[in-house]
Amino acid sequence: MKIEREKDKHRFETAGLGAAPYKITQVTEKDSRCDYCRQHIVYNFFIKSADGHEFVVGSTCIKKVGDRDLQEKAEK
Repeated sequence: MKIEREKDKHRFETAGLGAAPYKITQVTEKDSRCDYCRQHIVYNFFIKSADGHEFVVGSTCIKKVGDRDLQEKAEK
C-alpha cells in the first residue's frame, strides 16, 4: 500500500486548491488577493486544477511553489 506524503504533493494541492497538474487560463492586471497566500496582488494568474477547481494567484506565488510548467507559462 502506497502512503502519500504531504512533501510529495504540489503546494497548491496541500493548500486545498485542487489536484495537480495546473494550468494558467487567463492573466489580468487588477487589484486583488492571492488565493494561496492572501497577499495583495496586481497581476492575477487564473489557474485551473486537474479536478476543475479555479483560483487566482500572483506571480510571486507561481515562483514560490516551484512548478516549472507554470513558471514558464507565466513568463510569456
